[in-house]
Amino acid sequence: MPDSTPASSMPASSPNMEPTSRPQGTAAEIIYSGNRMSEMEPCGCQSNMQGGINFEATYINKVRGEKVPLLLLDSGGFIHGTISPNNFLKTQYLMKAMGKIGYEVLNVGFSDLTYGVDFLKQQAKENHFQLVSATIVDPVTRKPIFAPYIIKEYPRPDGRGKLRVAITGFTRPSAAVMPTAVSQAVPVAPSQPASAPTPTPRVAPTPTEREHGIWLPPSGHTRTEPHVTPTPMPDIENSPLVKGLREEQEKRAESSRRAMAIEAEEARMKMLQNLLSQSESMYSAESMYSATRPITSLPASAPASLPASNASSPSSQSSSSPASAPMSFHGIPVSNQERLTVLPKPRANEFLALSPGPVLEALIPKLREQADFVVLLGQYPKENASVILRNIKGIDLLIVGYGSVGDPEVKRKANMTIADPGYTGRSVGRLSLFWDPSISRWNAEGEIVPINKTIPSEPAVAKLLEDYKKDTMKLPQPAPPDRYTLAGADSCKTCHEAEYKQWSSTKHAHAFETLVQKNQHFNPDCIPCHTTFYNKDNGFRDISTTKNFTDVQCEVCHGPALTHAIQERNLAFGVNYDAAQKEKIRELAKQTMPKREVAADTCLQCHTSKTDPQFDFSTKVQKVAHGQHE
Repeated sequence: MPDSTPASSMPASSPNMEPTSRPQGTAAEIIYSGNRMSEMEPCGCQSNMQGGINFEATYINKVRGEKVPLLLLDSGGFIHGTISPNNFLKTQYLMKAMGKIGYEVLNVGFSDLTYGVDFLKQQAKENHFQLVSATIVDPVTRKPIFAPYIIKEYPRPDGRGKLRVAITGFTRPSAAVMPTAVSQAVPVAPSQPASAPTPTPRVAPTPTEREHGIWLPPSGHTRTEPHVTPTPMPDIENSPLVKGLREEQEKRAESSRRAMAIEAEEARMKMLQNLLSQSESMYSAESMYSATRPITSLPASAPASLPASNASSPSSQSSSSPASAPMSFHGIPVSNQERLTVLPKPRANEFLALSPGPVLEALIPKLREQADFVVLLGQYPKENASVILRNIKGIDLLIVGYGSVGDPEVKRKANMTIADPGYTGRSVGRLSLFWDPSISRWNAEGEIVPINKTIPSEPAVAKLLEDYKKDTMKLPQPAPPDRYTLAGADSCKTCHEAEYKQWSSTKHAHAFETLVQKNQHFNPDCIPCHTTFYNKDNGFRDISTTKNFTDVQCEVCHGPALTHAIQERNLAFGVNYDAAQKEKIRELAKQTMPKREVAADTCLQCHTSKTDPQFDFSTKVQKVAHGQHE
């Protein structure tokens, strides 16, 4: 076959349940995946999203039923590199699903050791697959921790013996430096800390990748996620206006100050009662949790202008509070199940990932002597892999990829088939192994198979997905807020009724309902973009305590508004303020008013290339714009 040209039967195709077309004399089929990053199905933000391991299982069963020997491989990166309870839960269910489907050999990538060697070996044992890596070794003995290679045998179609297929794998070295076309990796001693390289523009590195420097995107990749710079909140506590107001208040006599507080509290409670008659939302920070859990005092960072003496009122600590009764949201019960709290972690100096060049240069010729066809699996940037492999002969099939960059593809180059598996299970690759007389050797040809809802769901794997969703209810609850900055949409409604009415007609106002409909309302991967300030400040925690912050409310786009709302309340209901004090409060309310304009960066935090690939800010923002209302 000509070099550097696509193989004749390798274009991307739509998956279907029709018989597979393959070259005459095919001895075995390879189906491969890679860079799953603990994902089992798409988030569901769009109706036509690709992925779903339950659909993948059906396709693989179809190929298996065609009575051709089948080898299932994964090139690595099946575990997400960021430690979290939800990622750990997803990882366990993904391992079960891959085992049920019949994956045989998984290459161990660097991210796959996130929870340690023992956890990975236990998963392989329980789910009946083999782990391979030629470059991950014990840091003391320098012996491979996993099988350095595996050999599979299949009958030859002509009946003349066996086709021997050797499988090995590699990942990036422990040092964060990868070779490029103009420089080679510099060996780093195990005791020398690896420094993170300057982040290169790419689709979206994970926090762990960014911290440890394990990401190096392909050369020429220019797409970037927008850099999001949080808008700093004004230093309200130390502003001259607040300091002056406090000084004047301290000059008042104790009796006058107490009388003012009582009158102000009566006015505040009257306003809250009016709001609560229309909505379950709370108005201000000190009452935010009183309807769902008792509190004894406000955090130290709560706005100083709130009367903290009311935070521990008898009504808020009553045993008949809703916190002690069964809670529900949209008819869904919230149970107090046992929480998942223990996450395994790798031991210190548990493994060392060697530079793959020298290891493979010594290993591949030995495999060539033992096998008819050599498969190399890698969790490694494709362009960088081509550099370290350029002088290594004898590789028939290279399946390599890293992270969430680039489209899956299959191509021929210099008597080697090179396959990029894609990422997060959006597709799998299928290759037929056959004797190719045009090159007088065993060859691999096939296609990229998109995985989506056009394929029927496999019931046993679909049940695993449902079990995972149920178990997300057991994930640890977020910590209580350490500061209060949010007022809630119903607080905004008091003064901005027209904007509130317009917002209520948008999908933002019903964002959480979409999670409920898809049974994803406990999924921490989905919650942040369907609620207000998930696990931040006094924002959404769970539906049993903070359902007043479900949906994408005003402050998601315009920023926290609690201090502004409090000052507006003080203007409306404050007593015993003279003209000068009211002017200062009015100025502070103006100073803390949330931003009116919404930047594209704000929207693109959720409308990413993954969740909303067709999103265009200039067009979409018009659907949620309030107009010129004051």
